[in-house]
Amino acid sequence: AEAPAGAAPMRMAAAPAARGQAPERLAAGEQAPGRQVRTGAPREYMVRKGDFPELIAKRFGVSPETVLFHNKLTKRSILQVGQKLEIPPASGYYHTVRRGETLKGLLAGRDLDEARFRRYNPGVGDRLRAKQTVFIPGKPPVVAEERRRPERPERGYRERDTRKKAHRGVFGDLGRAISDGFHWPLSTKAVSSGFGERGRRDWHPGIDIRAGVGTPIRAARDGVVVRAGWEGAYGRMVEISHGGGVSTRYAHASSLAVSPGERVEAGEIIGRVGTTGRSTGPHLHYEVRINGRPVNPKRVH
Repeated sequence: AEAPAGAAPMRMAAAPAARGQAPERLAAGEQAPGRQVRTGAPREYMVRKGDFPELIAKRFGVSPETVLFHNKLTKRSILQVGQKLEIPPASGYYHTVRRGETLKGLLAGRDLDEARFRRYNPGVGDRLRAKQTVFIPGKPPVVAEERRRPERPERGYRERDTRKKAHRGVFGDLGRAISDGFHWPLSTKAVSSGFGERGRRDWHPGIDIRAGVGTPIRAARDGVVVRAGWEGAYGRMVEISHGGGVSTRYAHASSLAVSPGERVEAGEIIGRVGTTGRSTGPHLHYEVRINGRPVNPKRVH
């Protein structure tokens, strides 16, 4: 695997690395560690254009939750170009030993194999010291902010709850910035159903654009495919992340031309119009979202 382009030799303050271990610095051209076993020292990474936590995690071979938890981020955090992150050596987290805590108790409480633990903590003896920092491979704890405010599950795109107000107030400087560079996803502009309220009990988080089956669907902006496949009421759907918390969704496709993880350019064909999922006829259901909240696509086109 290639080294992440944003990796640079830099010094971070307050690095939560194992005691005596400074964060590893990845110079340009150095191989990214991927999934190979490393000691407990974190690696440093500088965010570049188009990055989002899931993509960074994939580059380093760790889970997205690991990147979020270690850097005190949430799923709604917006990364900035040039922002410095630390990436643990594997999926997991750093733990500060409490007074009286033993290695046996630490491992038993987390169902962790001692051999695996020592691979990432080679300098740790049988007796732990209070305030000693060790790396725990596995699943990180739930980010506290997300635990207090859990997201309600998707119910398909026909939702009617507090999301109907989500588009208000988000178009400040961010809105003006994202409006540049958006391309219409179809060759036709025949909108058959608009954004927002549709009757008393239905709210539409996108717009429907009429088109014949097989009409090419094109990416509205450069980005990375984060979802591509069957998504309940959406039918066959593609979701593209454009960085900065901005994403677009393209639903009811008859076929898809991309897969998760692929980088696409504005205007590139990502699928073809169909009538899959909850649909009354061939059309494209098109959404624009900022930090997960749907906004009226016409405000960026």
